[in-house]
Amino acid sequence: MPTSIKENILVGRSLDLDRLNTCIRMAQFEHDLKLMSDGIETVIGENGISLSGGQRTRLALARCLYQEYFDFFHLLNLVRIF
Repeated sequence: MPTSIKENILVGRSLDLDRLNTCIRMAQFEHDLKLMSDGIETVIGENGISLSGGQRTRLALARCLYQEYFDFFHLLNLVRIF
């Protein structure tokens, strides 16, 4: 099923634009998005564009970071307290 890059990262979660941009930056996916005509709204998959292996890896990392973002950063904040 073709989806946009944004939908692929969110995987059904609500949109938090700051969180999304941070995860894209952390995954070093910004440059790739700038090269795509529709940026984060670019459709991938069937009838959409194909991603290179490196782009798929960076997209997967951005997705993982977005899904675990708050848990990870809350953990870091707890560690700083001690």
